[in-house]
Amino acid sequence: MNNTLTALGLALVLALAAALVGPLFVDWSAYRDEVARQAGALLGAPATVAGPVDVRLLPSPYLRVRGLSAGDGEGRLIADEVELTLSIGALLRGDLNAERVRLVRPRLLLSVGADGAVRAPRGPGAGAGGERISFARAEIEDGRVEISAPAGRVTISAVSGFAEAGSLKGPFRFEGHAASALGPGTLRLSTGRADAAGNLRLKLSAALDGRPETFDLDGVLTLAKRPRLDGQIVLARPAGRDGAGPQPWRVGGKIAGDAERLQLSALDLRRGPEEKALKLAGDGALTLAPKPRLDLALAARQIDLDRTGNTTEGDGAAARIAALGEALSPFARPPLDMAVTLDLASVVASGDVARGVTLDLAAEGGHWR
Repeated sequence: MNNTLTALGLALVLALAAALVGPLFVDWSAYRDEVARQAGALLGAPATVAGPVDVRLLPSPYLRVRGLSAGDGEGRLIADEVELTLSIGALLRGDLNAERVRLVRPRLLLSVGADGAVRAPRGPGAGAGGERISFARAEIEDGRVEISAPAGRVTISAVSGFAEAGSLKGPFRFEGHAASALGPGTLRLSTGRADAAGNLRLKLSAALDGRPETFDLDGVLTLAKRPRLDGQIVLARPAGRDGAGPQPWRVGGKIAGDAERLQLSALDLRRGPEEKALKLAGDGALTLAPKPRLDLALAARQIDLDRTGNTTEGDGAAARIAALGEALSPFARPPLDMAVTLDLASVVASGDVARGVTLDLAAEGGHWR
């Protein structure tokens, strides 16, 4: 009996020694093709590993891969380095739960065609077993998203932050920083779980550093060859403390469409304090391909410049109209080509009333004409 226990103890010691010391003498880079094959199966896209592979079994399974690429052409996911620390308990159950993930300089490349079709690595959970894969904490360092479209290239750079996923089908959560052509800012993204039809509920909030304006999106993204978005957006600048600073404004409405064209409906535009705000309503469309363009049709039953304009009691109609121009100053340099129709049932200026006022405005190349 003692000999049996001694043999079992010796076997356990040898097994632990092999787990601790063995990996130091194994050239894990020789297994990079197998690592790439498994990564491709999980992501649902062909994958390659160009750099060395490091593996550690204890105290927790650990994998580090350098030079990972998944997908091909203009739809790829590339990372200089990927580190995974796995849960032993989950592995024993047949699941892959990453207690910690670290992505160094990941790049997501997307391509949008003139018809709105998006070329990308396969969608969330596309690979086999995606429901059995999760990560509690993913650290993203210096990431980048590049979107190539007929109208040009859009780049979101310096993406850094933390993410988590209940599975490769969601839910997902990300919180961090990124930079775009508008400047650096904060991002918060949370989603539900993708259903069988590829519908993913999401909420996105963004704000530029040092700016009061906020952007919020609440909707459903349908993952397909031509992804579709349906939801509500709000772009707003809140009032300053004690009413000081620039006038507050808010633009809200429903959005529906794909990467070619987005329909805007139930638009609600407000500028100024609520009790005397300039209010417009309407609908429109944002064309994204082949060239970005915004078309709006807005209306109001009445605009009272005597209440909404920054004027005094003795100012005449000209000053009131000038105040309306100041109220619309955020749009003085339109960021894209626009066509706007304003249908105003009546306009009150310095006690006078003008009825049936229609304005047709157009902007091209950043200037109104």
